This record gives sequence, C-alpha cells and structure tokens, in this order.
Amino acid sequence: MSKFYIATLCGITLAVVAVVSLLHGQEPLGEVFKNHPYAFILAAILMLLSMAFFAVTARYIKYKAQVEKLEYEKNLQALRKQIEIVLRGISGGFAVISNDEQKTFKYVNSSLAALFGYDVDGFLAKCNAPHSIIFKKDLHDLFTENMVLDEEQSYSISYRALCSDGSIRKIAA
Repeated sequence: MSKFYIATLCGITLAVVAVVSLLHGQEPLGEVFKNHPYAFILAAILMLLSMAFFAVTARYIKYKAQVEKLEYEKNLQALRKQIEIVLRGISGGFAVISNDEQKTFKYVNSSLAALFGYDVDGFLAKCNAPHSIIFKKDLHDLFTENMVLDEEQSYSISYRALCSDGSIRKIAA
C-alpha cells in the first residue's frame, strides 16, 4: 500500500474522530486522546474501516476497468469480423499499403491474393510490397506520371504484375 493511501487513511480517521468529538461537545482532539483511553481504539477501528473501504473501492474500480476492457475488445472483434466480411466480398481485390518507404502491404483480401494465384498468407509472404510484383518500368511510371482527375473527380491507372505461376496480368484501377 502506498504512503499516499496510508496518509489518507490516517487523515480520514483523525477527521472522523474530530467530527465525532465536536458533535458530542468534547474537548479538542488532543484532549480527547489524553482524557479518553478508548479514543485510540476508536481511531484504530476507524482506520481499519477506512482501509477496508479503500480496498473494496480499489477492487471495484479494477474490476469495472477489466469488464469495460473485455466489452471493448468484444466489440472491436465484432467490428473486425464485419469489416473482414465486407473486404472479402470485394471481387476485384483490396489492399491496404503502409505509408513507409517500402510501401509494404498491411492487408490484402483473398480476392486480391487469388488474382495473382496466391492465398492471403502466401501473397503476404512472397509479395510484401507492390514493387515486388509490379514490373519496374510500370512501377516507375505509376509514381512519376501526373494523375489528372477527370470531370467526375476520378482517375485510372494500369500496370503489369507478375503472378505466382510466372504469367503476366494487366491490372487497371
């Protein structure tokens, strides 16, 4: 138990003793301890009650935090399952690419992996970033060409990519 809690308990105990003595018209607190031999016993009992109160309160707060954490994790897991169902259903493929220098794949759905002849784990193991499957010239063109938006505020890109069986697939997005 920390020194803060012990000091708090002592303070609460002395405050309770002072209030009790004032309510009963007793002399000041120091005099209560001098003149009444049972005042120390009362103070000790109040201190123990205060400690029990703090212990129960601390356990309740810890329990409540654990329950809230479990509920949060359960809701998060349910949301992840819903998102996975939606992303799995995108037939053309879907990927999330990190914004680091390597531009590594953070997520690919099964449709994208199948497009290149892999399962998801195999795709992520073999093709950890777009540059590992896109032809070098096409990759250079992708990142150097100026993508101009049309009237509908959209643009398209195309590139060639290498599949697991060595074949070449033209991708348009």
